[in-house]
Amino acid sequence: MHLRITGGKLKGKKIFHKYKISIRPTSSKVRESIFNRIINSNLLEIKILKNNIRFTDIFCGSGIIGFEALSRNFDQVTFIDNNEILINSIYKNAYNLNLHKKIDTFCANAITPPKAKASSDIIFLDPPYNSGISTPTILALEKRGWISNKTTIFVETSSKEELITPDSYLIYDVRNYGTTKVSTIKKA
Repeated sequence: MHLRITGGKLKGKKIFHKYKISIRPTSSKVRESIFNRIINSNLLEIKILKNNIRFTDIFCGSGIIGFEALSRNFDQVTFIDNNEILINSIYKNAYNLNLHKKIDTFCANAITPPKAKASSDIIFLDPPYNSGISTPTILALEKRGWISNKTTIFVETSSKEELITPDSYLIYDVRNYGTTKVSTIKKA
């Protein structure tokens, strides 16, 4: 299977996933919508082209969301997944696209993440649908330094799933895309 990057300087480039591991890549429509909102709105208090933007893709699977960020001039992308084969595949794709110096990869459980080198500006969280692990993941990321008061978090869930956020977070926006829902949250 391969996925195509939908925008930015790498638009049309393929991300390969040749392993028989069940993944649910975020659709191109949802990816495009998320990045249009990031780039064309005031979600970030800083401008993407002028600063070092740190993007983290949790439950990254194929890594397509992180590659979309790299294609759109994000400076550093961290990929976290608990499957070593997927993490190795992401590194190979990054190397083939000459992006390997702009990524960090961690084979880790999302609710026990490694300590962050620095907080992320944007986090994309795509846990298995209806798993109920979004809140424990957010709390673990905050505890380990991935989340600051300026971090914007996108959480992809099933459109029928109710997102429960930690008490200190607010949902700023919710968008539905067929069977997928993306909620935008930040610390209150």
